Amino acid sequence: MARVGSPAQSPAKERSLAEVLESEARLCEQVQVLELRMAKAEERRRALIHIMRDLDQLNKRLADQRKAMLHILVDYERDRSRLAQQTECLDNSRRALLHILQDSHHSNQRLEKSRKAMIHIMDDLRKTTEAMQLREHELRDKQRMVEERTHELREANRIKDEFLATLSHELRTPLNAILGWVQLLGEGALNEEAATDAIQRVERNTKSLVKMIDDLLDVSRIITGKFKLEVRPIELGLVIAAAIEAVRPAIEAKGIQLGLALEPVGLISGDPSRLQQVVWNLLSNAIKFTPPGGRVEVRLEQVGANALITVSDTGEGIPETFLPHVFDRFRQADNAFTREQGGLGLGLAIVRHLVEMHGGAVRADSPGRGKGATFTVTLPRIRPHPNLE
Repeated sequence: MARVGSPAQSPAKERSLAEVLESEARLCEQVQVLELRMAKAEERRRALIHIMRDLDQLNKRLADQRKAMLHILVDYERDRSRLAQQTECLDNSRRALLHILQDSHHSNQRLEKSRKAMIHIMDDLRKTTEAMQLREHELRDKQRMVEERTHELREANRIKDEFLATLSHELRTPLNAILGWVQLLGEGALNEEAATDAIQRVERNTKSLVKMIDDLLDVSRIITGKFKLEVRPIELGLVIAAAIEAVRPAIEAKGIQLGLALEPVGLISGDPSRLQQVVWNLLSNAIKFTPPGGRVEVRLEQVGANALITVSDTGEGIPETFLPHVFDRFRQADNAFTREQGGLGLGLAIVRHLVEMHGGAVRADSPGRGKGATFTVTLPRIRPHPNLE
């Protein structure tokens, strides 16, 4: 029997040893490869943890923005719902990333799938971020619009309060006068001449109240769209003459010089009573703001296919800052002289609406305070029928 380690068995042992060494070398290489893969997996895990932290911060920002958006508009609820859906999408992505982290050490194939999934998720995150940035810009625009609208509403509320105060004053003044004169008449404390004067004063104050109520009713019809015209062919010269006769007592009472330059302009299609109201309002406005001894001019002329009515005065004038608002309802220039003259600030608003209902336009011009004002009304003329002969 041969001894262990004899020369006959030495080559076989050497081959076996070489195979063992070679296997060990391959195992070392595989261990190194696995260590490299584990290092890469660790780096990816850290990157994914960083992404998760970013996602958590992003979720916090979304929650803060969602709370702020609740106070902007009623329709903002829809936008908040969209952001909630996006937040849910981010949560789903985060859960998917956690699942990928748990399974990443099992196989290289799953790591590749996870990488592809991460690329898809990052693309979704990029799109979501872009959508959020766009939504943030839209929200800022809406917030700015809300602030502007709030300012407009506050201004409208202030104008409403001023109008109500003015209305109370304008109604109380003639009513107090009427009440006082009626009491004196009822007590029989006036002689015949004083009683006649008292009746005239009551009549004037009553007409003033009727005019204010008519203006309020006209504005109400304008707002509700119930204002109607009775249109027919008319001559503007006759309409202007009738309006002048209606205000002539006021002109003579203040000693105002009246200049007239009425050219024939043909016929226009309109409501004579409403156009007379337009001219009457413009003349009354001019007389009210023109001092005694001043001058008011009325011109009627033809310019192309239009007829132009111009009413100018040498009165108080209009401040440049108030010109854009001169035809607004319930607006009056904010100065002591205007307040002394009274009125509800409705006449010029009614003028603009009546003129626009006739297919025309009206504008106001003034060089400034104390330099008078000019109001120009433009109305389309009726084109004459061509001669068929």
